[in-house]
Amino acid sequence: MKEWLTAQDLLTLSLPGVGDHPWRQAEREEWKWRPREGRGGGREYHLSSLPEAARIELARRSLIDNPVLLNTSSRQQGGRSPRPIAPLNGAGNTISVKGSKAQKRQAARTVIINLVRTFKHEGGLSMIAARSAFSSLFNAGEIPVEQWVQEEIGTLSISSLSRWQSQAAREGAQRLGGKYGSRKGKGKIEGDPQLRDFCIANMAERPHLTANQMIEIIDARFEKRIPKRTVQRFMAIARERYADAFLAAANPDAHKNLRLVAFGSQSEKASAPNEVWEIDASPADIMTTEGRRLNLVAMVDVWTRRAKVLVTPTPKATAATLLMRQCIMDWGVPDTIKMDNGKDFASSHVARALGGLGIQQEFCPPFTPEGKPHVERFFGTLQRDFVSLLPGFIGHNVTDRQAIEARRSFAQRFGDPQGAIAVELNGEELQSKINEWIEKVYHRRAHSSLGQSPKLQALSWTGTLSKISNERALDVFLAEAPDTDGLRVVGKKGIRVENALFIAPELGAHIGERVHVRLDPADMGRIMIYGIDHQFICIAEAPERTGLNRQEVAAQAKAIQRQHQSELRAEFKRVSRDNKIHNVADEILAAHAADDILPFPRPTEEHTTAALEAAGEAAHYLDREPEPPNSLSPEDQALAEEAKQALVIPLRSSPEPKADVTDDWEWVQWARAHHDELTQGQQEYLAELENDPAIRVRDAEASEPNAS
Repeated sequence: MKEWLTAQDLLTLSLPGVGDHPWRQAEREEWKWRPREGRGGGREYHLSSLPEAARIELARRSLIDNPVLLNTSSRQQGGRSPRPIAPLNGAGNTISVKGSKAQKRQAARTVIINLVRTFKHEGGLSMIAARSAFSSLFNAGEIPVEQWVQEEIGTLSISSLSRWQSQAAREGAQRLGGKYGSRKGKGKIEGDPQLRDFCIANMAERPHLTANQMIEIIDARFEKRIPKRTVQRFMAIARERYADAFLAAANPDAHKNLRLVAFGSQSEKASAPNEVWEIDASPADIMTTEGRRLNLVAMVDVWTRRAKVLVTPTPKATAATLLMRQCIMDWGVPDTIKMDNGKDFASSHVARALGGLGIQQEFCPPFTPEGKPHVERFFGTLQRDFVSLLPGFIGHNVTDRQAIEARRSFAQRFGDPQGAIAVELNGEELQSKINEWIEKVYHRRAHSSLGQSPKLQALSWTGTLSKISNERALDVFLAEAPDTDGLRVVGKKGIRVENALFIAPELGAHIGERVHVRLDPADMGRIMIYGIDHQFICIAEAPERTGLNRQEVAAQAKAIQRQHQSELRAEFKRVSRDNKIHNVADEILAAHAADDILPFPRPTEEHTTAALEAAGEAAHYLDREPEPPNSLSPEDQALAEEAKQALVIPLRSSPEPKADVTDDWEWVQWARAHHDELTQGQQEYLAELENDPAIRVRDAEASEPNAS
């Protein structure tokens, strides 16, 4: 299947997810493209940009259209089993599927794994997507395989595919048949699990162990003598079976380079420029005129593979941020930067710079250079393709260095004082040459993973990029902070930084507060002050270094402090007034009163004594209201009584009903009958009584038909 397809190819293929106008869809969905070579020009679109449904269909068709893939066996006469299947990666001899269930199982699984691998490649799919789509198509009968493979596999699952692939990569295709069969025929070592494990452990710990040494070790531990031929045969089988594990134990670095599974692609994590950057540092394989190897700090944009390098004397956090500054100004602001846990990258200065810019800082686990493979590969390309050609090259490793030193010694013996190593470049010249190589060679050369150069890859992006236009603001923000965090407390005398007191009038409003401090790289007498919320406050100066008049600054600071305190007091008064805080005591009491819990009534009994009864009688007389003296004549008393009888008292506290009114309900009936004659107080009293539950009950009883 072609990797690049034209719009006409897509129309001819009629793929799901691809419309009738693929060129418009490509523009809308920003497919990866390149100019078409040949007559007519136009564009070709990369397979990986197509919708996933289209890529899955292309992968399925590739399996159907390729007879070599599906002709996994040929039926023999008499309906016998299919011909042998070659295991993955050509490991071992061909495996016959005759007679043994384990061999048939191994052959069928080998067929499936090879088909999945082809399915993934032809569809430009990730391994996860390939497993999911392949298993669904296989179970639906849309992957045409021979009947014996279908019967042997049955139903296929994603987890089974993953397990088979891992087992084949780790232990070889011969293990796909499973651990089945008889234990007969095992040797003296294989038949004894304790002895077998002991031998394997010694082989893992001592990679160069010989058969004679193994015989002596076995004899010392188990007091048994194993024939040399038996030991040799066991060690040969074990080294083949556990080759991956032995290599990982003996040489972890070599195991990572040679055996570590690399089915996936780290670049799949980036789908746009500046989505993921990788940064790392490495010593240059070159000796400079400074008499030492300088350090290289490199940054790589994963999607475009663009790179930048900074040559520094030592790997410091400030060098890392300086390189970030260059990349940000040229490329834009990234979403994530991946780095290792080295002190130059894990410093608070780098963390503070990235955090303030909104860039995510992602650390790789320790001892895992594969976590940032693109910058690691770039370093290898730089050192191998360019640095090795420069004067002063000292070799990539100890072996190279020894060979160069040997040539140098040989040359010196024949009258060449400089020898094979010509040290000619200083740090600035090395930086200039590396920059020139990156721009003129590396960025213009086709990258094997991209199919085009990093420069063309960057130019193909038509989306937006996040940029910082104020270069000076970026420089100030990335300025180094004193100590580890750059935090200081504003004191009455100023801010102390590096044995100097820095002052500014604006600090008068921030006495006692914590602030962020940044050093001015161009002036040791000035620092930049930011609040805890990273808002800029002022530029503070050290009078001894800048000649600033301390008395004038102190007077201005005091004035600002008084103004600030006056504003704060006015604000406090306003807030207090608006929130009515003088009522909080009454609010607390009211809240607690509302939360009172009423207890259930408990049975009680009266406690009394003769003394209490006597005191009660005295209290009765003390509390009785005295009768007013009768100062009216009998005639006036008679007139007052008649007036009293004519009035209807409306007050709730002591209503005065007429002679025929004996209780509140009867008074309510009388008041309703004489409503127009009631005073305002009597009307209010009537309305209050009508809401009384007892009055309502009496009204209800009176309204019943059988009420008396």
